[in-house]
Amino acid sequence: MMRHVTAPADARPLEDVVTDLTRLTAQVRQMASANRALRGTNETLTDANATLTDANTSLRRDRADAHTETAHAQAETVDAHAETADIRTRNVALHATNDALDRRNADLKATVAEMERANGALQAHRVAVQEVVAVLDAERAQLAVILAGLEDAVLVVDQTGTPLRMNAAYVQLFGHASVAPDDARGRPLAPDQTPQARAARGETFSLSFSLATGVPSLVGEDTRRWFVATGQPLHEEGATHAIVVIRDVTLSNRHRRLQEEFLSLAGHELRTPLTSIKGYLDLLTPLLHAGSDERSRRYATRALHQTQVLVTLVRDLTDAARLQGGQLTLDRAALDLVPLIAQVAETVQALPAGHAIRLALGAAPVWVRGDAGRLEQVLVNLLTNAGAHAPSETPIDVRLRRVGAEVALDVQDYGRGIAADQLPHLFTRSYQVARRSSRAGRLRAGPLHLPGTDRGARGPHHGRVGRRAWDDVHGLVALAGG
Repeated sequence: MMRHVTAPADARPLEDVVTDLTRLTAQVRQMASANRALRGTNETLTDANATLTDANTSLRRDRADAHTETAHAQAETVDAHAETADIRTRNVALHATNDALDRRNADLKATVAEMERANGALQAHRVAVQEVVAVLDAERAQLAVILAGLEDAVLVVDQTGTPLRMNAAYVQLFGHASVAPDDARGRPLAPDQTPQARAARGETFSLSFSLATGVPSLVGEDTRRWFVATGQPLHEEGATHAIVVIRDVTLSNRHRRLQEEFLSLAGHELRTPLTSIKGYLDLLTPLLHAGSDERSRRYATRALHQTQVLVTLVRDLTDAARLQGGQLTLDRAALDLVPLIAQVAETVQALPAGHAIRLALGAAPVWVRGDAGRLEQVLVNLLTNAGAHAPSETPIDVRLRRVGAEVALDVQDYGRGIAADQLPHLFTRSYQVARRSSRAGRLRAGPLHLPGTDRGARGPHHGRVGRRAWDDVHGLVALAGG
């Protein structure tokens, strides 16, 4: 049913309304279409939103799971880092331990090598010690044989004087008891002066003593036997011992005494005819000079000279015996050495093949106390010895000088000298220097007999005789007490 509508005054025409209505309808339709599109889009969006929501939820769950897993991973990472750090620490410790083990191993290898070297050295040392022990055993066996074969008594004592070893000769002479020696007068030696006591103190000594045996060694001899004991320290196996060697000198002393008696008797018996011969020749020589021919005078002069040589030899023989027995007497008096030396030099220089003697005595007198005859013998021996071993064209220098409270006489020749190894034996009785062709050696020298003097010690003249060298030129020096 349609209503009737009154149109207002200002109503528009219908066509315009229809146009507007159509336009509006179209717009409504467009809007409905747009609305439907929007609805579809909305539904799509709703679906998409639902999908997104589901996805978002899923993502949230995944993210939560991821967060959880991440937390777990982080925790595991932290644990892994901790384990890594621990592993690194352990690795560092292991490296340090390995280095220490390497060093220890190197040290052990070095120690093993050193031990091997030490073991080798010990083996070599053991072999050497065994060889030394074998040598020592052989030497001990040899020493035992030598000691058993020695005629001298040998005793080894410790620092308390207790006997440690003795040879068969000692047992035969003294038994196993200690020796209680007497002195030269038969008086017992002081306990601290016996050979054992002195050896226990480590002294080096030579001691003469005697023992009363109660049995005479020969008919008419006394019952006392004489001995010489020498002792010196002996270092053996880390301990200090001492060895005493005792020699029975009873027979040698008797032989020496008999020799001295024989020489004294022979000298006395020889001097008597020699004195007569020399006296007759002294009487004969002037007669021959007066009326005989030259040959007779020459023979007589030579006979007189040889007789004088024999007189000198006999005197020297007797003097040697007296000197060895300590019985040489000196007639000591004050004398001036200057004219004595000048006179001896003139006499020696006048001998056949005599050398030129250059004297440096000084102008002032040099007074000493001595036996002029014995000092003349000393000077003659020195000068003739110098002349015998020096070239004939070289002089002999004699110098007299004061040395403090003493007087020194230097006799210097220019021969080839005496080798150093011969010097210790220079004053040994009857020692002769070996011949040598080099400059270091001297031609053979006979025994140098200087009556009234003593080598290195004060003799009857309170003087000394020694040797001195002047740049390869050798001579002898005699010192006499001033």
